[in-house]
Amino acid sequence: AGTIAEVELSLGLANEAYELTSSTFGTLSASSKSGPVPDQLLVTAARAAIAASKPEEATGLLDQLSDAAASQPQATALRGLIESERGNYDQAIIILRDAVRQQAALPPTDASARRTRLDLANVLRLSGRLEEALGVIDDTLDWQSALGASHPEVARTKLRRSSLLRRLGRSEEGLPDAREVLALYSRVYGANSAAAAVAHNTLGGLFNSLGRAELALPHMQAEHDILRDSR
Repeated sequence: AGTIAEVELSLGLANEAYELTSSTFGTLSASSKSGPVPDQLLVTAARAAIAASKPEEATGLLDQLSDAAASQPQATALRGLIESERGNYDQAIIILRDAVRQQAALPPTDASARRTRLDLANVLRLSGRLEEALGVIDDTLDWQSALGASHPEVARTKLRRSSLLRRLGRSEEGLPDAREVLALYSRVYGANSAAAAVAHNTLGGLFNSLGRAELALPHMQAEHDILRDSR
């Protein structure tokens, strides 16, 4: 259940991930032989609760972690996200920066370290500190450089960068990466995949912000069709 929930979270399916982890906890609670809930499942469930805008539930889940797990950067980052969900952006940024520092020596293949960096960039964006957010994304791309330009996780970071450039009024700069990622996602995951829909959304937004509706519309329509057909 934890692995499936992680996949759903990576695709932006927060409610689905939350429902899955909640169902799993219900099953474990009903079993007298289940024992303590595994730390990793608690972490995944907390992430799902945060994504579903349920910070108090996330706090309760993190409070159940073992002492060893509670001191890990992954748990620290989640507490930062809880503060962000509560609107305490300055405190969230302090906590997330600390988590990034704790994970600085980890390789770019580490999913938790990657997620913490992107979460920091997102909270900076939410707080209106767009230039700082872009700096974190650029630092993340430098950190990921050993993976190669065609690595799916590098592509995901590039999409984040394109979206930030749009918000900064620099949409033209974001177009090459967004086009590249759409082509990569279509090839790796399929033209009708959820990942391709995300890339279409980003590219359509860039064209729309540039006033090029005739180029934005096909991407918006493609995103709509993919999401409709996936229901």
